[in-house]
Amino acid sequence: EVKQAFSVLPQEQIAAKQDWQNMSKLWKEQLDNKILTLLQLRQQLDWCIGCGCLSMDQCPLRNPDDYLAQESSGAHFQQVLLALDRLDQTET
Repeated sequence: EVKQAFSVLPQEQIAAKQDWQNMSKLWKEQLDNKILTLLQLRQQLDWCIGCGCLSMDQCPLRNPDDYLAQESSGAHFQQVLLALDRLDQTET
């Protein structure tokens, strides 16, 4: 992501102040979107996260409008949750 942000700067010359401002504006927008997503996650963490234990129609964060019901019912994100749990256990 850092490499992508810096890719808008000129390659063959020293970046001017305007170049840095343009890069900064684009990067700030991306960061703002990530921050918003993380804030939503924090606020809705006790809601459905696709593990299959809560109602799939009550998951505005991971399953808005219950779009995953068309595929199947149950734990759509179980594999991701298990992988995150394994990763967390290896770090401790």
